[in-house]
Amino acid sequence: MKKAFLWTTLCMGLFLVAGLGCRAAAAPGEEVSVAQAAAWVEAGEATPVDINVEEVRAEYGLLPGAVLLEAASSYEAAMLPREKARKLVFYCLNRLCTASHVAAKRAKGLGYKQVYVMPEGIKAWKEAGHSTTPAPSPAL
Repeated sequence: MKKAFLWTTLCMGLFLVAGLGCRAAAAPGEEVSVAQAAAWVEAGEATPVDINVEEVRAEYGLLPGAVLLEAASSYEAAMLPREKARKLVFYCLNRLCTASHVAAKRAKGLGYKQVYVMPEGIKAWKEAGHSTTPAPSPAL
């Protein structure tokens, strides 16, 4: 639990220093609740996109079928689904982390039409009792 707090604080600090911490500036798209995101993911209507660090992924897992991004603002477009009309639900740890908003803004800039952010993140997903998948082992 302390690791998650540390990583959230670090994430928030880095984005504030880089000038990326303001959600209003990011304008990523519509925010969705955990319940709405779960309905879409479970029905196969959306692709979840994880922007957490490895330590958070190891502790909380991933939304089923999640695409893993390593950088919020500089990921390769090829990491996202080819279909630009596909619903994408970006998430990080919790509401304090704005990396999901930054990554969603990039997706909108790449031409994706249905871009959403689940601001409550993986922590609230798990607390709501939704299933997760284990994170892949870090590359050595």
